[in-house]
Amino acid sequence: MNDVQENNIAKRTAFVIFVVALVLLALYSLGAADALLRVKNTIYEAEGMFFYGELGDGRFKGSGKIIFPNGDTYEGDIKGGRFNGYGVYVSSSGWQYEGWFSDGIPSE
Repeated sequence: MNDVQENNIAKRTAFVIFVVALVLLALYSLGAADALLRVKNTIYEAEGMFFYGELGDGRFKGSGKIIFPNGDTYEGDIKGGRFNGYGVYVSSSGWQYEGWFSDGIPSE
């Protein structure tokens, strides 16, 4: 391959990257980019933990259910990957907390 061919390939690649960036910018400005990053009512498994619900921006969000590796469960509102809002936490040993959470901590 000669220098002219390599230069043409580099220009085409740069153009494709530019077009993709413009499309993503347009989707973001229309509020549609978050929809591309969100999936609802899907089961996810990570590090022995199972999550059923909505995933957005790489974090659990909305409402859902988490089953922890030790058997504990949480079902309720999630924001920013933490328990936020109303939910029920049940330990594998049988105790439970039902009520409000703020940043992962039970609140009154």
